[in-house]
Amino acid sequence: MDIAEIVQELNRRFALLLKEYCERHIIFWHDPDGEFAEEIDTLSLDNAKILKLTGKNQFLTKSMSTRKNPPLRRPAAGNRPR
Repeated sequence: MDIAEIVQELNRRFALLLKEYCERHIIFWHDPDGEFAEEIDTLSLDNAKILKLTGKNQFLTKSMSTRKNPPLRRPAAGNRPR
């Protein structure tokens, strides 16, 4: 499967109606061989946010995955609400 086919399939899955007990779709993508390592940084999906695990952002990723409408990026230290 090439990246264009993957994007098309992910967009199709994110366009599906949610079951009544679901708030959102979450898809985890595991690429142990790094086959798509370069493409993931420029990947753009319809109606989806892409969170890349870096080894240093597990807490932020967990927090974002459990909030109803999480921000795409964490605000800089001087711009955080108090």
